[in-house]
Amino acid sequence: GMVAGGVGGGGGEGGGGGPWAGGASLGGGAAWPARKSSARPSDTVRSKERSSPASTAMQAPAAAYKVPSAAQRAKAAASPIRVSVSASPGGSTSVAARPRASEMTFEDLDEDEANFAADVEAGPGGGRSASSSNGGTVTANVTSKIEQITLEQAAELKRLVFGTERQFFPPDWLRQNLAFCTTPNLGYGLVQHKGGPCGVMAAVNAFVVKYLVYDSPMAGGRAFANPTDDEQRTALTVAIAQILWGCGDRKRGCVALPGTNQTSVSGEVLKGDKITEALVLHTFRSYDVLVQFMRFHVDQFSASGQPGCILLLYSALLSRGVPAVRADMDVQPGGEVKLMGRHGYCTQEMVNLLITHRAASNVFDGTLTLEGGTSDSCVLKGIANQGVVGFLSLFEHYGSHQVGNNLKNPEFPIWVVVSESHYTVLFSTVRDLLTQWQSQDRFDLFYYDQLAKQDEEIRLTVDTLSDVEVPDEDKDLVPPLEHVIRTHWAGAQIEWNGSEPLL
Repeated sequence: GMVAGGVGGGGGEGGGGGPWAGGASLGGGAAWPARKSSARPSDTVRSKERSSPASTAMQAPAAAYKVPSAAQRAKAAASPIRVSVSASPGGSTSVAARPRASEMTFEDLDEDEANFAADVEAGPGGGRSASSSNGGTVTANVTSKIEQITLEQAAELKRLVFGTERQFFPPDWLRQNLAFCTTPNLGYGLVQHKGGPCGVMAAVNAFVVKYLVYDSPMAGGRAFANPTDDEQRTALTVAIAQILWGCGDRKRGCVALPGTNQTSVSGEVLKGDKITEALVLHTFRSYDVLVQFMRFHVDQFSASGQPGCILLLYSALLSRGVPAVRADMDVQPGGEVKLMGRHGYCTQEMVNLLITHRAASNVFDGTLTLEGGTSDSCVLKGIANQGVVGFLSLFEHYGSHQVGNNLKNPEFPIWVVVSESHYTVLFSTVRDLLTQWQSQDRFDLFYYDQLAKQDEEIRLTVDTLSDVEVPDEDKDLVPPLEHVIRTHWAGAQIEWNGSEPLL
């Protein structure tokens, strides 16, 4: 696919980043120089302490959901509830409920939604058990809401994604679920069927890797490569929950699920597609409750034939809020603002929303003001804070733009990579790789491509102290992935350890 390389970093598989295609290198984030000592580069961002949701939230499965009686359904519909969550030092959470007006209704919802409602039925002694990610005693009042999407909300979503409410996702998106690879030693990878949604797939895969390698009870050693079915389910559950909770400023998360009742569609307002106008929106103000709900519903994202990528994207947009997403993005020439690139490819804004929780149009640090010939100026928006996971780009090697330190040096050594118009994942299993400089003398990186039908593990060894000369791309065929890695570790030698180099 063709790629419009914007100031901020060009969309994979054809999406454009900023409005000025092929712009000059702008913004911070210089590549790390080749090193012959363990001296710390002065321009490198220090690892920040941040309050990320603890990984233990999913050690126990959610309780079984019982089918509510007709009386329970009527009571739930008539008595909206407020959910109260109380966490104990032992790690268990009691979820009880009491009536509160105008907070939560379950009318016209399908059986799954009614089941969830029944489990938090109002009344003395009501409620259910769930695992908690809190280590101490915490009492939180959590307002949860379930509602059918409105015609106006559906139209807003489609205008944000496509620039028009009369367009919809291409077939390759409609069939793209979030399912795991079954190849031995690649059990951490998701599988992409066709080109198009690779940016979404790679972003979710990065958070799946984060859970399996660093957060799960089995973290450490090689266990991440061959997780069990339940460990995969938990990894996907937590990955989606962390993305949505981040998009909601760690205050809320909205899960958009397919419903059976479609909002009445007017042809003048919205071209119906049987997904957008049928969404049921579940909004949570507790991370723990969000995780448990996702545990119950994750199959709607992962099962064969489910539009998991679409549901994930819509959920992220609704968690962030359509007005906030629009404000995150640069103003495009002609005023056009949309998240879907040409040919159904992901834009940089879409990828940034999922990995940084802000739909910035660029990948440099902070903002950049371009002064015009008059009093007018243009503000280009980049990455405000250190990412939980990062981003590396082949476009930096070619001088189209520069990735800032916030994405080059994320909290965890996991990167979404854009190379040859395609998004993939690169990661290290060494937690302190980016903070202990001696760790970077010689280290391994694992590479995974969701679309390539990869049949073996690809482990690259990066040597930053080697005296061997870097291959001359004018004379030798150099794998693009090596160029990407050298945008972070300049001059490094890269060994493929028996794997065929990806040219």
